[in-house]
Amino acid sequence: MKMLRRACYPVAVLALSLAALAAIPTTSFAAQPTVGLGTASSFAVLAGQTVTNTGVTTIGGSAGGDIGVFPGSAFTGQDTVVQSNGAVYLADEGGVALQAQSDLTTAYDDAAGRTPATTIPTELGETTLTPGVYTSESGTFEITGTLTLDAEGDPDAVFIFQTSSTLVTASDSSVNLINSARACKVFWQVGSSATLGTGSYLVGHVLALTSITANTGAEVYGQLLARNGSVTLDTNTITNDVCAAIASPIISVAKSPDPSSLTGSGDVTYTYTVTNPGVLALNDVTVTDDQIGSLTYVSGDDNADGILQPGETWVYTATAHLDATTTNTVTATGTGSVSGETATDTASTTVVVNSLPAISVTKSADPSSLTGSGDVTYTYTVTNPGTVALSGVSVTDDQLGLLTYVSGDDNGDGLLQPGETWVYTATAHLDATTTNTVTVTGSGNGVTATDTASVTVVVSSGSGSGTATLPKTGDSTGALALGLLLAACAGVGMILFSRRGRKD
Repeated sequence: MKMLRRACYPVAVLALSLAALAAIPTTSFAAQPTVGLGTASSFAVLAGQTVTNTGVTTIGGSAGGDIGVFPGSAFTGQDTVVQSNGAVYLADEGGVALQAQSDLTTAYDDAAGRTPATTIPTELGETTLTPGVYTSESGTFEITGTLTLDAEGDPDAVFIFQTSSTLVTASDSSVNLINSARACKVFWQVGSSATLGTGSYLVGHVLALTSITANTGAEVYGQLLARNGSVTLDTNTITNDVCAAIASPIISVAKSPDPSSLTGSGDVTYTYTVTNPGVLALNDVTVTDDQIGSLTYVSGDDNADGILQPGETWVYTATAHLDATTTNTVTATGTGSVSGETATDTASTTVVVNSLPAISVTKSADPSSLTGSGDVTYTYTVTNPGTVALSGVSVTDDQLGLLTYVSGDDNGDGLLQPGETWVYTATAHLDATTTNTVTVTGSGNGVTATDTASVTVVVSSGSGSGTATLPKTGDSTGALALGLLLAACAGVGMILFSRRGRKD
């Protein structure tokens, strides 16, 4: 029993522990929605009491360059403020600045109430933060150096900074946005006043309960909105742009062959030029040709980061052996660094291969020899061993007249197609040994192809070898003639002998 208790005890403890963990509620850090600004969105500068400016300050932006004061009405140094767009509303009777202040209060309360918030140190400089809500452990935020905001590829990512007291940026400090972070999604909720250091650069909407001071040369890509106090400017640049639609990735590819045409088969080198004409970097770039295997990367990715940056151009090449006119298409793709959207482009090119035409002819005789004169039938076989159809095919024999077409042009197009065979015949009467030659021609791609074939038919005489023969001894006519010849010769001899004897 004791052993059983000892064995069960750890199991019971583990079960209770798991149950306790299950009872603890989990916190879900869902993505934050943006903070709505209402009519205050068109104001680059909005103050509760006064706006004071020293030096030439430039104010504008696609969202609006309005300047407003309410319930106050003072705008000191207005003559040195350059507004590229927008209007000035000072305790206006139309209530534009009043409504903007009302909407600013709503936005301020919204930003201040966002949860869950992550508590972080006062100093934001030289840190990198991802989207979320951040609150200061000391009640104030400071930026010395560079604060980097990383949206992790989400252009809708929201950053909210909550302070119960102040926001202070040091001279020459800056805020850097990376991986699709956008100024229109950054909000600074300041419990009292914000002070921007000389030559500093701040992005986002500053929503201050009391006042805002932008020291000499400070730049703001966003808004300076003070609920109750003043906004003080000194040779600043304030740009209040809209939260523009997310740009789509763009890729472009061009393709060129060298040479652009061939006479006969040969090698062609293709050059592929891939560019990024957009504003978003492209990852996972692929370049494929539907008629060629692997392409060879040549140049372009100078920093070797594997990312086709905006304005960057990459060059590839490939070589192919062509035997016929060929059209091939290259496809380039890349994945946008912001939303993961795929950009695609294609380019096609045609290389005309003017293949050299070819023609072939064979000739046979039947019979191939004669004993004595007789008729011989010739058969001519004409083929196209090339890759170009042949027109104007001519078949002539130097010893014969008209040849008779027999077969081969099955589709009746009058073209000797590649691989096609046409047959002709002709008959001639030969009395002597004869050699004759057939010539065939055909035209393709502006070139005439020619071939010849010869055949000899031996004609033998029927009289034998032509050597003289002696008469046969059994022939009586010959014997009689020979006897008479001998008798005559003997008679002549006797007469001559008798005359000689008389003289003696």
